[in-house]
Amino acid sequence: MKKSLLLLTSIFVISCGENKKEPLNKDIPEIEVSTAKEETSENDLEKFRVIFENKIVVLLNKKGTNPKTNDVNFQSYIDEKNVEFIPMFTSKDKVLESTGGVVLGNQMVLDGFLFLSQKNPGIKVLRINPSLSDDTYVNIDELQKYFAKEIAQKTKELKINLE
Repeated sequence: MKKSLLLLTSIFVISCGENKKEPLNKDIPEIEVSTAKEETSENDLEKFRVIFENKIVVLLNKKGTNPKTNDVNFQSYIDEKNVEFIPMFTSKDKVLESTGGVVLGNQMVLDGFLFLSQKNPGIKVLRINPSLSDDTYVNIDELQKYFAKEIAQKTKELKINLE
């Protein structure tokens, strides 16, 4: 199992050549976030707002979704530093660019704040646009705390019970 996860992660890294930066759409600016720090500052977290206010693309694992409980099971990978992460993309084009045109698993397009409302037991890292020029690692717990009001508002709008 671990070998297959490492193989899939390698595909992310190897399959992508030189990539050009392109924003999600023309109205949304490209964000620059330093990933060298242990904790992300509030200023850096605020830069993620532009991503999570929009639709994002994630990959589902074999379990997929459970409509009765609103649970979504996201695909996770392990990078070369043994960090387990959930890959998230800012568009379907970014998925194809990241994988060199190979579709990895079932794709799901959903609201960014709705994605953050999901519980991800044991997985603490989100990797945005893996292996692309804007590849960014961020702590999921930090995002969930920082955007708690937005997450609560979105789940209230959609009448989702997170208990």
